[in-house]
Amino acid sequence: MGENMLSWWEPEFGDEEAEAVASVIRAGYVNEGPRTEEFTEAMAQYLGTKHVLATCNGTIALYLALKACGVEPGDEVIIPDLTFIATASAVKLCGALPVLADIKLSDLTIDSDEVSRTVSPQTKAIVAVPINGRCTDMIALQAIADQHGLAVIEDAAQALGSFSQGRALGTFGDVGCISLAPTKIITSGQGGLVVTDRDDIRDNVVRLKDHGRLHRSWNYHPEIGFNFKFSDIQAALAWVQFKRLPDRLKVVTEQYRLYSDSLRDTAGVTFLHTDVDHGVVPLWVDALIDDAEGLVAFLKTKSIDSRPFWPTIHTQYPYRDQRAFPNASYVAQHGVWFPSGAGKGEADIHRVISAVREFLDD
Repeated sequence: MGENMLSWWEPEFGDEEAEAVASVIRAGYVNEGPRTEEFTEAMAQYLGTKHVLATCNGTIALYLALKACGVEPGDEVIIPDLTFIATASAVKLCGALPVLADIKLSDLTIDSDEVSRTVSPQTKAIVAVPINGRCTDMIALQAIADQHGLAVIEDAAQALGSFSQGRALGTFGDVGCISLAPTKIITSGQGGLVVTDRDDIRDNVVRLKDHGRLHRSWNYHPEIGFNFKFSDIQAALAWVQFKRLPDRLKVVTEQYRLYSDSLRDTAGVTFLHTDVDHGVVPLWVDALIDDAEGLVAFLKTKSIDSRPFWPTIHTQYPYRDQRAFPNASYVAQHGVWFPSGAGKGEADIHRVISAVREFLDD
């Protein structure tokens, strides 16, 4: 009989999470309330930002961020061609047009030179995506934004725990977004956070996510809003996980080191520069593989689940673009995420490393 399937990533829960959720249920108040406030205040302190607002998922967090920055139907928003499709979908949800820019091969983040060439009179915002904890060149993007009067949004969905120059990713632009989905360093099942220092953006987000009002007690709704609230059940789950965040960050960092130290000199695999000594925490272990498709298939025969990178946005049917995006296209064809996460032990990582070497040495 073969080995049990080693998952690519799975959330890790324990008795403490179960008891925290049960305590909210026993208290009888499960809507967005005191537990959500406790969690978001702690998160704001950790991130070093003024406001953190919780919402139902990361995609809606992006939508709220874009709308709060004034993105309207007919506007254009520049996004990287290599990102999860939610980045583009949130733009479309605003009625705006996602305009694609290529990425840099060095860190897989949006190329500021491409952004500069892509700006048009209809451009309203730029979305930066720090892939796997690697910070986008925010200074260059902010300079472009200042020159053209644009908003800067950080889609920091997978960057919680990463810092650049002592500053948390997600806090560089006008507004940032963090995901609490099951494949993230902490999870509330589904959930998202909107991060900002600006009071006006905070107020816009509150109105948008709670029926157009600033205060829950109001029955007066001065503008259109929706129900994108969080819940205290989710907050209780996320709060317990947040308390263990330092340990989880240490685990995934050590896993990345083990993979990269063991495989860096192996022909057919390339690890990107990931400065784990200076604030970068790679949520997922990524590498570029000469034969990525073949490796993913081979690992499955060894009962190991790995993931190819996302397809480029320009090849997705709703966002078809005939322009060339050579860097994003190359990475999408060669990128692989190896199994990792808080639930994996050192023996699991060595099992993957041995299988990768077997494939590459064949």
